[in-house]
Amino acid sequence: MIKIHTTLAAACAILALSAASQARAQDAAGEVREVLESMPALIAQMTDKLRPLAESVGVDISDLMREMEPMMRAAFPTPPEGDAHWAYSFQFQNDNSVTDSGSPTEGRQTVLTDAQACAALYPLAGPVVHFRRIHRDGLVGHQCIMRTYDGSMGILISETYAEGTDRHMSASYAAAASVENDPDAARALFEPVVDTNIGLAVELADLAVESAVRAVPGGMD
Repeated sequence: MIKIHTTLAAACAILALSAASQARAQDAAGEVREVLESMPALIAQMTDKLRPLAESVGVDISDLMREMEPMMRAAFPTPPEGDAHWAYSFQFQNDNSVTDSGSPTEGRQTVLTDAQACAALYPLAGPVVHFRRIHRDGLVGHQCIMRTYDGSMGILISETYAEGTDRHMSASYAAAASVENDPDAARALFEPVVDTNIGLAVELADLAVESAVRAVPGGMD
């Protein structure tokens, strides 16, 4: 079995947030991080991280970024006024597995059929704010996006999974915003960009699904 792994981790705050572990995300709610990256530097970092994924779907990175950069910028919250200590970050990761024998790959997940199943599978992640079924060139799957508030942090988590006869993929996106010791301010910071983060999560998931469709054994490691 050939396993394909691509990771995008870009943050303007150092925030250990795993979309695959809602429990760890909740534990991080009390930690406020310093803002380290300017927007131009972050976009440049994300461009480098997205380059291998763009290549896997046959898209020039400059063309991809012309589409993605406005969405990435829109996903950032407007900084709060005054001297509040705040932070924002997001993380994306995807994995593809494909066999050269045509047999099912190991590590498969359950394909969810509705938002209720999504909420049951990820009980710590909060209400489901977006759910869709995926049907793409022989792949079937789902994308489930949840949003919750825990103390002074808002968290959005997206989990995408799709499978075919000889392959399966998963993609995780997480975004978080916090304002030190101020839950109301954290909600005011994060809520206006929830929809744009959902849109970004959908676009990244589509890119990951396309990469899984095109994946070939030995084509990428």
